[in-house]
Amino acid sequence: GGGISKKNLAYELGLILLKNPFSFIQISKILNSYKNFSNQNPLYSSNLKDELAIELGEVFLRKYKKVFYYGYLEFLFFYYFKIKNKYRKKVLFFKDFKQSLRAFADPKGFYMLDFMLESACVPRHYYDIFYKIPYLTQSTGKKMVCIDCGAHKGAISDIFLHTSALVYAFEPNIYLHAFLKHKYQGVKDMQLYQKAVSNGNYITEFRDNDSLVSDGSTIVKDLAWGGTSGYKVEVIDLIEFIKQELLSKYERIYFLKLDVEGAEFDIMDKLLKHKLHEKIDFIACETHERGFEDGVQKMQKLKTLIAQSGAKNIALDWI
Repeated sequence: GGGISKKNLAYELGLILLKNPFSFIQISKILNSYKNFSNQNPLYSSNLKDELAIELGEVFLRKYKKVFYYGYLEFLFFYYFKIKNKYRKKVLFFKDFKQSLRAFADPKGFYMLDFMLESACVPRHYYDIFYKIPYLTQSTGKKMVCIDCGAHKGAISDIFLHTSALVYAFEPNIYLHAFLKHKYQGVKDMQLYQKAVSNGNYITEFRDNDSLVSDGSTIVKDLAWGGTSGYKVEVIDLIEFIKQELLSKYERIYFLKLDVEGAEFDIMDKLLKHKLHEKIDFIACETHERGFEDGVQKMQKLKTLIAQSGAKNIALDWI
């Protein structure tokens, strides 16, 4: 019978989400297909909190059943929490400035590593994994072997290289790969492949998410995001590559990072069934269950497989 207007409902919902940002981020990750935000910059609103609440609530109401993406939500909270008062803005500015100075003064050392880890959004409770790499390399006389699947712009590969690791990186995006190829030209500890990874060897369509170098590009047809345009890419069986190409040369793999927009479920299923996790010290897997209609079931199956395998070295909270 009339009731509350959609805009008021969005506003009330947005206020709730602003009060509980961290729990909301874990539950749902706001979509990347929202196109109008750039023309509705909340920085210029006379009432920042109200503007953000309406923006956030309307996006949630409009699209929450389809695609979730943490970047949009993170962008909103960045503006809200960083500029809601001058004191907080100054504190954050000087903290970031101090960290930047330390990194600048220590380009090959520990402070630069910390700066890179934070810039790459590595969860803090995993920092020790990277702190150990130089010591392990020096004490064993062997390079730590790290695999970066979904290298994107190279943030994690840079961290591996900074800590003296030997890196195998996979990035199927032809434009990002071109940047990475130029970036790592002459770097002897980097092996770069313009290939996608999954649980088999084949050629498929790489959907580029309507942006040449955006996050979210995928080879997975059932994933909710990914543009209609794309190009053919080679897909390799990651499990076979590790067994035949790497474990034939190296005793162990130190770190495997999977950020492969939905293909991680097929990869992890085969990896665990082949007990390959026993040859890898750390596995960081960013899951994209929110992009599947049966995402809950996929996650439950993966967690069950991990529990049955007894694996203690698999991180599913990697972002």
